[in-house]
Amino acid sequence: MSDSDSDPELSQLLTDLTTTLRELEQEVESERPRGPRLPTPSELSRFTSEVAIPGIILVLRTNVRALQLLQRAVRLADGRKPSPDGAVSEARSRAEEVGKASLSQLDGVLTDLQTALESRPENEQADELLSRARELREQVQGELAEDETQPETQQDSAGPEIDQSDAVGIDVESELKSLKDNIQDAEQQYDDDGDDGDDGDDSGSDATDDTGSDPNS
Repeated sequence: MSDSDSDPELSQLLTDLTTTLRELEQEVESERPRGPRLPTPSELSRFTSEVAIPGIILVLRTNVRALQLLQRAVRLADGRKPSPDGAVSEARSRAEEVGKASLSQLDGVLTDLQTALESRPENEQADELLSRARELREQVQGELAEDETQPETQQDSAGPEIDQSDAVGIDVESELKSLKDNIQDAEQQYDDDGDDGDDGDDSGSDATDDTGSDPNS
């Protein structure tokens, strides 16, 4: 599968995944006890899990931000010629690297969240969103892995090949700022070059950062 064939599918999968993760966060947060009070005896078994959930949610949000940046990088490179200085290829390559680390981390986050939710009353909506998130995570991971198996000539156009073991060791949180700067620099280069199609992509990217969904999908 060529980059031109796979990029729209990858972008849509990322939209679906980030949207599902946001819905999952909202569903979990809506059930959290409100107010500074001690748990009742019937809630004691839930107390430890409830304490853990806010931390899990923070990690979940970090991964959503990383996946949104990957989506911006995919959209930026989609259908465009490589930039002379390689800025776009470099931004996408780095975004994929951080994205793979995020997907690896997300697997554990979803497992931790499921464990924490087991002490709550059954919530079919949360269970469904967890299953959907896992399914989409695997699909995105599969798309990225498929990119790695493309012929060398296609790999060169998308940036250097990424070692999966290196990606897993990345600190996603610490990489977000520099990755965002790289993508913004690449977007600015297209603006400076007078790329007529860039305005539409920027608006879609900004909307993705705010909502986690693609307004055009």
